[in-house]
Amino acid sequence: MKKKIKAEITLILIPLILILFLGLPYIKKKYTIYCAIKAYNEFLDGKRSCANEDIFSLITPTREPERRYLTDYYIVDITGDGIPELYVQGHINIIFTFRDGDMRWLQIFYSSSAGSYHLLKNGMIVYNGYEKPEFGNYYRYFTLDNTGKEVDKLSFMWRDTNNNIAFDNDDTYEFNGEKCTMQEWFEKTKGYIYINEKGVDQLCNEADWIRYCEAK
Repeated sequence: MKKKIKAEITLILIPLILILFLGLPYIKKKYTIYCAIKAYNEFLDGKRSCANEDIFSLITPTREPERRYLTDYYIVDITGDGIPELYVQGHINIIFTFRDGDMRWLQIFYSSSAGSYHLLKNGMIVYNGYEKPEFGNYYRYFTLDNTGKEVDKLSFMWRDTNNNIAFDNDDTYEFNGEKCTMQEWFEKTKGYIYINEKGVDQLCNEADWIRYCEAK
């Protein structure tokens, strides 16, 4: 009888132990996600700083306390570990991550006349460089690892070789460093860019930025 009871208890305990063992990583990740988003919201509310910087130091021009930079933000997983990052876009592009129970700086990007940085809804970052002296665009898609190092995914470019400010067969096209025809280029870049009604190439699936403050 005792052996039967022990066997029944064992049959009950084994599934419970397995559920607990398998469920702990899931619960831990969910809790980390909750803590990360909570920390980001506290930072945006001005109730938290990171590396001695707060949101007001990022949106306020130096020695002009009454002015503000136009600033947006977006929360998405950029490193691919399932824990979201906070991307703040203003006069500079700053990415925060959540590690060991606290916010940390992950990476900073500076857009310029040579090119600009963009964030997609899936967490991928795109550097859009401007071809010079000829007109054209260069796109490099990448993510970041947990140290902030860039992990390249793909790149492509178009150069207006004949200087008529239009896509045609006489221009130069490359995808991942290999030259291709205009038709091949448009086929390969489908889903990454599109051509608007003015004939200008635009990024697909850009992040739906949340406005933090207007410029003043």
